[in-house]
Amino acid sequence: MLRAWPAPLVIELPAPAGVPATVNGFARFRCPEHPLFDLVIPAVAGLGPVLVADSRDATADATTQRLGETVGVVVNAGTRPVLAPTVVRAADAGWAVTEAGAFPPAEIERLAARIVLFVCTGNTCRSPLAEALAKKLLADRLGCTADELPARGFWVLSAGVAAYGGGAASEESVAVAAELGADLGGHSSRPVNPQLLMAADDVIAMTQGHLHALAARYPGIGPAARLLCGDEDLDDPIGADAEVYRACARTILLHLGRILPEWVGS
Repeated sequence: MLRAWPAPLVIELPAPAGVPATVNGFARFRCPEHPLFDLVIPAVAGLGPVLVADSRDATADATTQRLGETVGVVVNAGTRPVLAPTVVRAADAGWAVTEAGAFPPAEIERLAARIVLFVCTGNTCRSPLAEALAKKLLADRLGCTADELPARGFWVLSAGVAAYGGGAASEESVAVAAELGADLGGHSSRPVNPQLLMAADDVIAMTQGHLHALAARYPGIGPAARLLCGDEDLDDPIGADAEVYRACARTILLHLGRILPEWVGS
């Protein structure tokens, strides 16, 4: 829900017996997107759980008269466009869309997946290689294509601490990735930003310099970043010949092989 905010998305969760306002035993939750909540929620957060519901009444007075002391605050949010939310039911067995709405299921797949973010400098050499090779390894392990990974629980991305955005991967990276069965032809570089970091489950950097840059610019945002190569830096191959890129890719594969069991088991 936090990754999707402020999207029209409702999550249904199994409710304990006796909880009111359930739908077939499921309670519905939605992150409110009205700007008023930026003020209201922090002000009442210390008072305990806060239940927010759309009354669908024409006026705040109508809701107050109908519900009486059941509610503490009634707000008229004014006329707003009606976007039917997509309802997702989450349970131990997984999740499923129970009511189609404005939020596309493909986006839910991506946001519900484990998000892995590789970080380098310009996002044209090392982190794109790591992204492409991680997708290849995960797809091989799960018996699917790289495009199907979000539906299987993994969304793999890359970014750069000094990337401008929109740049292609280096020709050498594209060629070496292809030699190893991975595809970098459609890569477009992106800069690191707080939204990416907050959404990520794993942030994997190439050097200590990248770790320091992330800590200095985005303190406390997202999971603690770590180095791909354990305690060692992965040198930038930019400007070098194809063999240096191949050596870089082999090192990436070696350490991805060490990390992958964390995500999919041995």
